[in-house]
Amino acid sequence: MKRQLVASKKMKNNIFLAKIVTFNRNSLLFEINNLVPTTEEYRLVAIYDKWAYDLQLYCRYLILGLVDDVILPEELNKIREDIKYVYSYYALDNIFNYIKEVFDIKESYQQFLNNRLEMIKQIHEELSSNSKVIDISKIKSITNKRKI
Repeated sequence: MKRQLVASKKMKNNIFLAKIVTFNRNSLLFEINNLVPTTEEYRLVAIYDKWAYDLQLYCRYLILGLVDDVILPEELNKIREDIKYVYSYYALDNIFNYIKEVFDIKESYQQFLNNRLEMIKQIHEELSSNSKVIDISKIKSITNKRKI
C-alpha cells in the first residue's frame, strides 16, 4: 500500500482530462493545411513521454504537438486515420470533483489513482520496452488481474 501511494504521488502530475481526436481519410487527403478532427471525446489519461494511457479503458493514444491549438507542421505528415490522438489536456486534480459523475467514478481521487496507475505503468513499460516483440498476452493478463 505504501509503495502505491509513493508511486501515485510521483505520477499524480501526469494525470489529465484529455481531448481525444481521430481524423478520417478525407480530412487527411484534402484538408492537411487546415486539419479538423472528425471525432472527439474526453478521456482521463496518464501521460508518459509522447503517449497517453486511458485510465479507464487502458487504451494508448499518441500526443499531438500543438502551438495555439494548431498542429505542428512536422506532425501533419505523421497523422494517420487509424490512430487516436490527444489533442489537448487539462490537469485533472483541479477538476476531478466536477467530472466524477460524468465518468461514473465512485472512488476518491487518491483511490482512483491508486487503482489504476500501477497497471498503466506496467503497460507503458511493456509497450515501450526495447524488445521488438510486444507480449500482448502479458498486457491482457495485467488488465485482467486488475479487473478481479
